[in-house]
Amino acid sequence: RFAAEQGNSIRYFEPGDAGLNPARIRSIHIGMLFNSRERVASADDDRTYMLAGQAISASSSAAASGLTHPADRRYRLAFNNTIKIRNRPDQL
Repeated sequence: RFAAEQGNSIRYFEPGDAGLNPARIRSIHIGMLFNSRERVASADDDRTYMLAGQAISASSSAAASGLTHPADRRYRLAFNNTIKIRNRPDQL
């Protein structure tokens, strides 16, 4: 997904979306959620993580749709970063 600023808010776009104008993209928000290979935690991870402005919640259902992570006993770490695209004018 791509995000573009509109005034004071952010609008998300899917790849190939007809409304996406690459010239208006001034920064890229990246979020990654890492988990341990083994189930070593003492309790299920039912926390909600924020990744690039999106909430990723736990789901106990294997058939869950949307942005979720399994509510299992793995350790997880969330990493977020914003990359500013150089040479973009302040106003388009």
